[in-house]
Amino acid sequence: MNLPCKTLLKGLDEAIARRGTKTEDFSEEDTSDINDSLILDTPESPLADAVATS
Repeated sequence: MNLPCKTLLKGLDEAIARRGTKTEDFSEEDTSDINDSLILDTPESPLADAVATS
């Protein structure tokens, strides 16, 4: 593509900076963590059984 890495990294840096400034998108009621797992939270669920047996 002949694009310098500096250009790609600059675009990523700007996108992250814009995302970090928007605080209105985050709800105080949303307590879910990025590391939460629906499978490990309910190991008896059909989804967890399907993952365990596959």
